[in-house]
Formats: sequence, structure tokens, C-alpha cells
Amino acid sequence: ASEDYTTSIFLKDSGGWGVLSSTELAFSTNNFVVEGYVQMTERFTKPPYWKVGIGGFPESDRLDFGFPLTGTTDTRGRFIINNAQKLSSNQNIAYNLNQWYHIAWVRSSNNLYFYWNGTQYTCGTSTAAIDVTTMAIMRGLSDLNDGAAGAWQDFKVYIGTDKGYTTSTIAAPASIVEKI
Repeated sequence: ASEDYTTSIFLKDSGGWGVLSSTELAFSTNNFVVEGYVQMTERFTKPPYWKVGIGGFPESDRLDFGFPLTGTTDTRGRFIINNAQKLSSNQNIAYNLNQWYHIAWVRSSNNLYFYWNGTQYTCGTSTAAIDVTTMAIMRGLSDLNDGAAGAWQDFKVYIGTDKGYTTSTIAAPASIVEKI
């Protein structure tokens, strides 16, 4: 708020933002970082079960977080690459409603990492390419399962780098907005 940055994109249910082609978002087998800040205003206790950062058309490839392994008050990170689901090593990551958290999905070589508020959770490995023709930003395809209510800020996509996000903890980046 001190930088006059008092709004964000709020999405819930089937609401979504933009769609880009695989030419514009050429993930393939490249290193990448998809990151931003998220503030959840509901739990993953009913449909919708997932909050989608990047979703492919078809849904064979996506980056999201949501429905925990057990209970109703936590979350877990997830990659789906070429129809193979890769879940975060901690499948019950605690979070509070109405609080901002930095999140990141990272591919470094064949290693997959999910970061929640600077803490790394491994998601296994994959040599497969993200090769869908269309990518949706901040939305999934399922009106029933995607789109838990929450707000996004500073959502960024980097392709061709892992930004050095390979360690057990990272420092959350500063906001992309600066008051002049």
C-alpha cells in the first residue's frame, strides 16, 4: 500500500484471465519459473479444488496448487506435464486466509520444484515437454474443479531460466511496481 499498489486480480470459480499460444509461451523442455503472490479467500474444501497458475488446452499440462492430501486447511503444489501428475513433497502446506504468499513453480533441467513463501518442495523429475497449443494464465478448464477464490499480484513467467531457484529456500522478489 505504501507504493500505491492496493489492488490485484481476483479470480474465483470459472473466472479467468488471458490465453496465449505455445509460440508465445514456449515451455517445451526449457527451464522456467512461474511465480507471483497469492492471497486465498477460501479453502480447498469443495469444488473448486485447485488454484491454477498456468493451464493448458487440453489439460495435459498445468501448474497449480490446491486440494491437500488430508484435511481441509492446507494446500499442495502440483505440476501436470504430459498427463503425468507431480505433487509437492509436502502435500499439506499450511496457509492462512487473507494473507499474501509468494509461490513459484520451477523447472531446472529435469527437476521440478514448488516454492511456497520461500520454502522449496520437490516435485520429482520430468523429461517430458509441455507441448499444448494454448496456455491459459491464471485459469483452468474445469468450471467445477478449478478456480478457488483468491487474488493474484505480480504474476510473472520466465522461460529459459530457473532464476537460481534451486535451493531449499529463496528470498521472495520485491514487487514489480515501484512508486515514482
